[in-house]
Amino acid sequence: MNFRLIFFILAIFSFDYANAQLKMPSASPMTTIKQELAYANLEVSYSRPSVKARKIFGELVPYGSLWRTGANKATTISIDQDFFFGDMFLKAGSYSLLTIPGEKQWEVILNSDTSLWGTNGYDSKLDVARITIEPERLRERLESFEMRFTHLRTSSALLVLEWEYTRVRIPLGFKTIEKVKELTDKSLKNSKNGDDFYTASRFYFDNDMDTEQALSWMEKKIALDGPSVNSLYYKARILQKLNRTDEASKSLNESLALAKEAGQIGYVQRNQKLLKKWGKAKSEIAAAELIELSKQYHDPNGTWSKYDWNLEIIESRPDGRIRRAEVVLNPGADKFQLVQHESGHSIGRNYSNGVFSNSYDNYTDYSEEVVNKFRLNEKYNQLYKNYYEYLWGMPMKLTDEGTQLGAVYERDFFGQSSLELQVKYDEAVGNDIWYFYFDPSSYRLLGYKFYHDESKNDGEYILFQDELEMNGVKLPKKRSWYMNFDQKFIGMDELITLGINSQP
Repeated sequence: MNFRLIFFILAIFSFDYANAQLKMPSASPMTTIKQELAYANLEVSYSRPSVKARKIFGELVPYGSLWRTGANKATTISIDQDFFFGDMFLKAGSYSLLTIPGEKQWEVILNSDTSLWGTNGYDSKLDVARITIEPERLRERLESFEMRFTHLRTSSALLVLEWEYTRVRIPLGFKTIEKVKELTDKSLKNSKNGDDFYTASRFYFDNDMDTEQALSWMEKKIALDGPSVNSLYYKARILQKLNRTDEASKSLNESLALAKEAGQIGYVQRNQKLLKKWGKAKSEIAAAELIELSKQYHDPNGTWSKYDWNLEIIESRPDGRIRRAEVVLNPGADKFQLVQHESGHSIGRNYSNGVFSNSYDNYTDYSEEVVNKFRLNEKYNQLYKNYYEYLWGMPMKLTDEGTQLGAVYERDFFGQSSLELQVKYDEAVGNDIWYFYFDPSSYRLLGYKFYHDESKNDGEYILFQDELEMNGVKLPKKRSWYMNFDQKFIGMDELITLGINSQP
């Protein structure tokens, strides 16, 4: 037997065993999330600790102390395009994402040192940005720390972090529209490629940009490549957006004829559907009838104008600002109360017996500086009263005096079939043009949009999600606000509670 060989083999195994490292599962697993957004690629790497029956914020993670925003190595974020961090415009690159949690506000920090283990070696001189964000409280406890990208838009997104009962939304933005304009100007200057003009036209149309330019490019596409089913279809939609309905119908009929000839059943149906919507008012239901049907859904017992309604609303904005509003409405009694809690202060506006009054942090005696800063005057008191009564009182408010109801059309409202009602107002009431959208089956209000000048595609649109119900009254729970022009997300209002303070 070759003992030397045996001892040699044993020595090898002994060496391997002595140098092996015992690896245990991590208590805070590492994860990486990636997101493509327009021209940018976003990546966040972080470790995910768990609650494990501990109190997190205020104890394990002390208020007012620098936190690695996770566990182990400090969280890092990498973005390969220049970007907005809140209101600050930063260069593309990789950064440590650190936070200073607080009970009422968080500081979110980007630091150029991405090698930090925890906060060891942190140097504030390497900070490139700091923003302040008010946290939100989650209803249910989240066991493991989580980060994700939400509210993805052409030019913006939110980086959301959640743990235990806390949520923080970090706004990110990009100069996507400016970059699109720069690229199209360069690419199309001497282009003879019809598809380039089609792509540019579609982007401008889909993102509510320069509609006249979108039309010009689609016409260029048709001039280069000849008319086609889809180019004529989108030319028609662009023309309709410009309120050139007759030309839009002509282009759509041309698209329909080509679609039938080519056997493109999908486009045949799409063209026919649009022609039906554009061709006539929905004759089987008039505007007044539609409003009554919607009121039967939202206020079947006619109680909206009889009670003192108590609304608690969380109003959040992309820059991280959060305001809590406590509102009391009784349209029938012309009663209004509003207390807004923001940045550690409370602003009160009260209307009773035809008289407005104000308060600041529950005091009625305050400085002129407070008056000017928070606009504590009758003009703005009336604006706030009109705002909350109008927007939260829909569709009941559509029967108010001075309301001019237009025709009802079948329309597509962000992918959902709807009945569209145009509403204008007497000059003494308001000059904006409003469009309200209703579910064609239940007549539930789906959302609305308004324009100051419709030809400029200005104004905003609002989408509803979920509902709260009290005594038969159903109000939207979430309202997400966007700009008409570029579909930029500008805020969310969430109805937290709906109650009755008093009954008749």
